[in-house]
Amino acid sequence: MASLSSQISQQRLLEELHSKGIPNGLEEAYSRVLSVALDQVSRDEALQLLSWLVCAKRQLKWREVQGAVAIDLERMSVDFQHRQWVLDSKDLCGSLIHLRSDGSLELVHTTARL
Repeated sequence: MASLSSQISQQRLLEELHSKGIPNGLEEAYSRVLSVALDQVSRDEALQLLSWLVCAKRQLKWREVQGAVAIDLERMSVDFQHRQWVLDSKDLCGSLIHLRSDGSLELVHTTARL
C-alpha cells in the first residue's frame, strides 16, 4: 500500500498496478517495499520542478506546473486528470521552494539558482 500511495500521479499508480500487480507472498512484498524506499519515485519530478523554477524568466504558478506535467510530448497528448501530480510542491522539493499565497512558486533563496 505504501508503494501505491507514494505514486506521484494516477497514471503512475495505474502503471505500477499493471506492471507489477499484487505481490505473491511476504518475500515479494518486502522486496517491493525495499526497492521503493531506495528508488524514490518522485526524485525525477522534483528535479524537473526545480529546473523549471531555475530557468523560468518569471515566477511560475503551481497551476501552470500542473498544466505542464499533464502534457506528454512523445504521445502528443494532454491528460489533466491522470498526469497531474498528487503531491504538492513541498512534498516534492521540501524546503527548497516556497508556495506563495498567490499560488506562485519561488526558490527560498537566490543562491539556490547557483
